[in-house]
Amino acid sequence: MKKTILILMALLLSLGLLAGCGGDASGEGSTVDELIAQQEQEAKHDSQFYANTDLTKEEEMSSSGKTYSGIMEYDPADIDLDLTTMSATMVYSEVSSMIASPEDYVGLIVKMDGTSASYYDDTTNKTYYACIIKDATACCAQGIEYDLMEEYGKDAYPADEGFVSVIGEFSTYEEEGQPYITLKNAQLVQ
Repeated sequence: MKKTILILMALLLSLGLLAGCGGDASGEGSTVDELIAQQEQEAKHDSQFYANTDLTKEEEMSSSGKTYSGIMEYDPADIDLDLTTMSATMVYSEVSSMIASPEDYVGLIVKMDGTSASYYDDTTNKTYYACIIKDATACCAQGIEYDLMEEYGKDAYPADEGFVSVIGEFSTYEEEGQPYITLKNAQLVQ
């Protein structure tokens, strides 16, 4: 029941934020063009940072020291939907479509990245993990649950608010009479 309430609250918050997205996102009179320019500037800054260091973005993200040798990896050719190659607007739209029409995505291998989040439900005695994706103006967010392959173990899940990149099979399931979506048999991308 708590999970259902949490999801309903998240949906209502998303709808409220979505309504707010049409207005002033920063509170300072910024236009969408200014926000996009700001994101492009940040992306340029990131690429310059990595160009001027010995680290790549992937090496920095994997510097947690966790390695998962021996785990089957998805072949890049098997990925049906790679959200990491899309613009923020396209990713947000695609995730909205996945949530609205999950039956169109069942069985697809999906790759996505975003911010890690978790929720512990007392009723099911289970912790749920999600990859949260923001829209282009960073005022709205949506998430998709993921469940790592058993080989990873419970300690492998990223901390809340950290970066997460996962690949898994899009699936639906029912719990306590409610339908949910998830990336099952997911693996972390380093």
